[in-house]
Amino acid sequence: MKKGFVIFSSLLMGVYLLAQTKPVPKKPVQTKTGSSKSAGTATTGLKTFILKGLNDPIEIQDDEFHNPMPPQPQLTDQEIADVLTYVRNSFGNKASAVTPAEVKTVRGRLK
Repeated sequence: MKKGFVIFSSLLMGVYLLAQTKPVPKKPVQTKTGSSKSAGTATTGLKTFILKGLNDPIEIQDDEFHNPMPPQPQLTDQEIADVLTYVRNSFGNKASAVTPAEVKTVRGRLK
């Protein structure tokens, strides 16, 4: 998980600052445009955040956050898996590891 922390804290500061304030919820996170992203489960939501970025305000546990996150498509599938495994097991979360194969699948769908 150390590799994931290094990438997370150096490249994903918008999410890092958000994560400092609240645990990542296990229920879907609502963006202000109405889309739903699941932060606590191994879904395409978190992988898409990293690959495509996030500009919409999001609501987490009744608080609204405006922490844009630029896309990080330069990260390898392994690096994204490391970051997401770190997030899913930090800030009060306990969840399964994300695999590079899962990230590769989402990356392929986004092209």
